[in-house]
Amino acid sequence: MSEEKASERQVEPRLSPQLEELREQLRSGTHSGEPFEVTVTNRELEEAIAWYVERRPQIPFRNPQVSIDEDGVEARGEAHLGKFKLPVSGRATIFVQDGLPIVTVEQLQLGKVGLPGLVLTQVEAEVDKQINMRQEDLPVVIEDMELDEGRLMVRGTIR
Repeated sequence: MSEEKASERQVEPRLSPQLEELREQLRSGTHSGEPFEVTVTNRELEEAIAWYVERRPQIPFRNPQVSIDEDGVEARGEAHLGKFKLPVSGRATIFVQDGLPIVTVEQLQLGKVGLPGLVLTQVEAEVDKQINMRQEDLPVVIEDMELDEGRLMVRGTIR
């Protein structure tokens, strides 16, 4: 990922046309059982994350920047802790198990300090909680996920 500082590049909070279409299908409630496929680029994922956290002020993360590769996702951004803005970066693997995306945080840094395993476990639990990683809460069943250089494809069925 580029060493460009998070504060130097602002990300517009928005959903790509594919994500907006899926969101509308979910909201309508009339597409149950239909398949879906969504592919997002690094930039579209950054924008979607910014859109999501903008609507959840309890998440102290802003200005996401991501780099997707076949082994996972690297992310950078700003952690807002009280009056302080600190650079945060990390790396996670993502895979599908029993219809759910499973996120494993492998590395997390606040500023230039790597955080210990206990903190990684707590961050992972919070990530799961924030993106509704319980099967009964997720409005889709994810059947396949492919990560490639600069892109993430998700295929599944609407509940």
